[in-house]
Amino acid sequence: MTIIAVHSPKGGSGSTLISARLAMSFTSRGRPVTVVDYTRQDTLKLHFGMVPSQTIQPWQGAEADAPVIGGVRLVKGYGSRMAPEQLIQDFSGGDRTQLFILDISSSDLELRHEVSQFADLNLCVLEPTPAALTSLTLLDEGASIRELRNFAVVLNRVDEQYKLSRHCRRFLAELLGEQYFGIVRRDEAVNEALAQFETLEKFAPHSVVLRDVTALTNMIETYLKGELTGDSEGADTTARRAV
Repeated sequence: MTIIAVHSPKGGSGSTLISARLAMSFTSRGRPVTVVDYTRQDTLKLHFGMVPSQTIQPWQGAEADAPVIGGVRLVKGYGSRMAPEQLIQDFSGGDRTQLFILDISSSDLELRHEVSQFADLNLCVLEPTPAALTSLTLLDEGASIRELRNFAVVLNRVDEQYKLSRHCRRFLAELLGEQYFGIVRRDEAVNEALAQFETLEKFAPHSVVLRDVTALTNMIETYLKGELTGDSEGADTTARRAV
């Protein structure tokens, strides 16, 4: 099985969006995907077209049910008594093709550290702001970002008309090299789809977010296959050419 942990050291950076979009992107490629929501706000389900009144109970064991929407199995990890490794074992059933995406709250550094020890990829989501970049130092105190195990960064909500967005992108690309997995651009259609309780594919099938997440998925697949080279453009190729 494959485990991707999605986390941001700063709240509001969009890690839940990235978790949901990656889950749907991998599912569209025929991969069985389970996404586990470890956040208190319980908003992951909204990206799948669910309404706030629909509840997903915390996972307590293999005898419980988990909803499947659009081919993605949704599991509530927040409030569960089970350790992440045990929860994953419950669902994997020995299927090595299973992909687990864990959406981890920014405030839960303890869980992030625990999961980072066995995750195949720890994907850090940042916004192009000074506060977000500074928060990188909170991940593992005393450790260099370049030394973090199975670690990569994606820059979310990038708006290329602003100089700061472009400068943050360049800075991360130079700082992280192969650990930089590119950008996902800002698109108000994301929030508009949530307000309508619709998936982004249905509400805005031509959204730049969908294209950028496709590129990010390609980057992750290459990384998981061990084929990632020194070319750190990945999901950022289009944006770089636009500068």
